[in-house]
Amino acid sequence: MILYLQRGQEKMKRFVLVAALGFVMTATSGCFTLNWNHNRRHLRKFIDQVREVHRDIDRIVFDLDADPSD
Repeated sequence: MILYLQRGQEKMKRFVLVAALGFVMTATSGCFTLNWNHNRRHLRKFIDQVREVHRDIDRIVFDLDADPSD
């Protein structure tokens, strides 16, 4: 029972950390505004860059070709 509670606490800590990092990344950027369309463009660009990094890691480190389903 105690082990189960510790796992739940670890998941909660991880969630809070990810949420805090997400907040810091968006709220402290110099261009974050109350205009959702403007912010969405920035978030979309960030997501696209993360995908590019993921593809680069797959290609360089694991020598994998691009997945045609992407």
